[in-house]
Amino acid sequence: MNNETTLPDPEQTFEQGKSFIKEVKTSFTKFNDEIMNSITGMEKELQQLDKKIIKMAEDSGITKEQLEKGAITIEKEEEN
Repeated sequence: MNNETTLPDPEQTFEQGKSFIKEVKTSFTKFNDEIMNSITGMEKELQQLDKKIIKMAEDSGITKEQLEKGAITIEKEEEN
């Protein structure tokens, strides 16, 4: 009976480890890029919403300054 254990080639193991680390780094980079693109998209959408809200408020006689202060109360009209 032969009880010898063959160890993996250190050079090959090292190269496999480097390759794995490179794949993980690439995956994280792609994931990070997707998150950043998503955040950028959301920021643009919020800016557009801000513009729409300001426009609607100004059309209703509310100034941008009043909106920024938040000193506006809107009374809901009761339906008869």
